[in-house]
Amino acid sequence: MTEKTITEAKCLFSIARDSLLASLKNVSGVVEPSQVMQILSYVKLSGQGNHVTIMASNSEVEVETSARLFAESKDAFSLALPCRKLMDICKLLPESSVIEFVLKDQWVEVRAKDANFKLSSLPSQSFPLLPRLEVLHQIEIPEDVLKLSIEKSCFSMAYQDARFFLNGLLFECLDKKVNCVATDGHRLSWANAALLGSSVQGTSQSIIPRKTVIELTRLLRATDAAVHISLAQHAIEIRAGHFIMRSNLIEGKYPNYTKLVPKDVSAAATVEVQALKLALGRVAILANEKFKGAKFYFSQGQLKIVGRNFDQEEAVSQLPIGYEGSDREVAFNIGYVLDVLSAVETDEVVFQFSEKMQGVLLEQPGSDAVAYVIMPLTL
Repeated sequence: MTEKTITEAKCLFSIARDSLLASLKNVSGVVEPSQVMQILSYVKLSGQGNHVTIMASNSEVEVETSARLFAESKDAFSLALPCRKLMDICKLLPESSVIEFVLKDQWVEVRAKDANFKLSSLPSQSFPLLPRLEVLHQIEIPEDVLKLSIEKSCFSMAYQDARFFLNGLLFECLDKKVNCVATDGHRLSWANAALLGSSVQGTSQSIIPRKTVIELTRLLRATDAAVHISLAQHAIEIRAGHFIMRSNLIEGKYPNYTKLVPKDVSAAATVEVQALKLALGRVAILANEKFKGAKFYFSQGQLKIVGRNFDQEEAVSQLPIGYEGSDREVAFNIGYVLDVLSAVETDEVVFQFSEKMQGVLLEQPGSDAVAYVIMPLTL
């Protein structure tokens, strides 16, 4: 008769449900359940004393955060548990719950009042970690400034473009400033901001992948706390008060975006943002469903927008503008213009035209913090 070994249950740590759920939400954005590697749908929980560190990774981006434990843990612990299941458990427990994590017979039991869950775990030592950075540059920037600069520019990133370097955001540091630039070849967004501090001598360019940029917009908060950014040749690390993110960078040379920005302006139109949004909304009803293009007719004191579809249906909308220059006809993708209007913070936007270049420059009056270039359509 074989003797059966019974493993004594061991409490690893206990934590308030609200603290754990908030931390899981911070890191869960990089978790991808469809990954071939099962452990990438897990989170790593490790710690000792009063805090637990929670980390998630998709092998290209990793995010970690920490939470305070309900009671001090005397022994060090490290385990990997399925992220989505753990989040679902937390969501269905009362807000004031205290959760205990107990190791028993190679399983992890998640215990709370009137509820007990037995979860499978994986060895935490097999959790993938990105290589540590060989830091070349370090910069500091207010969190709200970084968040705003990324949000004002990232919508122009390409998506699954064969020119892989366009599937991300250019993060360019120079002269104590940072430029956030994105383009998909049809439009360009550019935002700049002052740094709190920088070790960059000259110019430093990094291309941050789309996935990392999207996670940053979700994680960054509207506070003036300093964010510390470390730049390496092939990776970046962002340290904020409530998270640490590490990511690989896109290798390749970003195009010289300054060549796309019109320099010699020959005509300019000042348009009220809300009025233009309403006009575009009306025209979009009958615009071509695939291209969503419309023709803009600029003339003294008036802008007329015309949209047509394959059925020869037509929508026309007019609004007053301030315009200096000869009458002009240009076609735009309605969605591209609406993206810009949603990003600007002023009541008006200025369209600037150059005879030498195809791109049309859109800016906020009296501000050089952001700029947008939209390439006209051929309709």
